[in-house]
Amino acid sequence: MFVTKNFVKGETIFKEGDLGDRTFHIIKGEVLICKNRRDGGMVAIGKLGVGEIFGEMYLFDPQAGGRRSATAIAACDAEVEVIFEETLTKLMADMPPQLGSIMEALCRRLRKLSGDYAMVVPVKKYSFIN
Repeated sequence: MFVTKNFVKGETIFKEGDLGDRTFHIIKGEVLICKNRRDGGMVAIGKLGVGEIFGEMYLFDPQAGGRRSATAIAACDAEVEVIFEETLTKLMADMPPQLGSIMEALCRRLRKLSGDYAMVVPVKKYSFIN
């Protein structure tokens, strides 16, 4: 079962380091994916729009302990479909083990690259992130 949720511009959907328990599908609006920087600030490393999915990596990287790899913030008023972990787990039950291993490797790689990128990307200022 899926539910929808609305977020207003600047609202945090989840924070980097939070435990994940759901994934999101954007129905309306845009979402910024942000990383914490060593200097205490935060930088947007991507902007996602209608039809895109985010918040799924916690499922595929057991080394991260189910933790979120980034912060998600509504870039404007947004509507998302919430897909709970129980539903995703059922969908993944028929997935061949080799595919699961590939997903784990991709998520670990993406987690590392996005962290590295956040340290060197010029900071684009949004009034609602520090």
